[in-house]
Amino acid sequence: MQKRIMTVAAVIIMALALLTACGKAPTGDDGTKTGQPATAQPTDAPANVPTDAPTAAPTEVPTEAPTEAPTEVPTEPAEATDKPDDGSIDLEKLIDDSFGSIEVGSSSITLDVLSTYGDVAYFTLDNSQDFTLSFRISEYLPTENHQQVGILIAPDVRNLGLYGKFMRTFSGENVIEYYGTANSWNSPEGAGRTKDPFTDSDSIYMKLTAADGKFTFSASKDGAEWTVLDTYDVLFTDDLQIGFTGATFTSATAHAVFDNIQITYN
Repeated sequence: MQKRIMTVAAVIIMALALLTACGKAPTGDDGTKTGQPATAQPTDAPANVPTDAPTAAPTEVPTEAPTEAPTEVPTEPAEATDKPDDGSIDLEKLIDDSFGSIEVGSSSITLDVLSTYGDVAYFTLDNSQDFTLSFRISEYLPTENHQQVGILIAPDVRNLGLYGKFMRTFSGENVIEYYGTANSWNSPEGAGRTKDPFTDSDSIYMKLTAADGKFTFSASKDGAEWTVLDTYDVLFTDDLQIGFTGATFTSATAHAVFDNIQITYN
């Protein structure tokens, strides 16, 4: 019996020794425990985390600044006083003012001839330069005395201190009248008229040329071949008003259109 107890005690002692031995992990040469299980480390990065950084810069980024300034610089709108080289004009910009039963469009002037120069559309012309003004009178052929349509030339066309007058008119017959004056309606330096050579047409081209201190009046049927009517000295240096107008001086009425109006500076 005593022998059996000793055997059981020996087994318990061995079991305790084994348990004690299991609680102590052997150490390596550097003092670390070699038998302790290592803590598990993740081996893969999360799937949604990018693993590679971009290797190239974007290809669409401009690498050079512009080397040239824009070649087209906006220009300011032309003023009504501009002097076009080709003679073309916009009448709505050119005309300073108009009176009476007269209509001004961009390329024509229309008037009903009802009074004594009460219907007029005028513009100011710089007389410091030589110029040529040409125009056509259409839809008009006078039939009674004093019917007339054309231009007045004056420092103030409303006050009729005339320097000149150029009209298609009727005075016993169809004529073209042209006056050159010394700043007075009653003291003409020159006044003339010629038989209208184009009475087979209700249109006529007329031209006033100011050059070398003179007015020259010309007429044409087609605006291409011109007939010089007369030339007068111009005794003034002021700026001018040119008035497109018509008159009857009687109870007779008429209608007229000015178009093909051109101004060139020499």
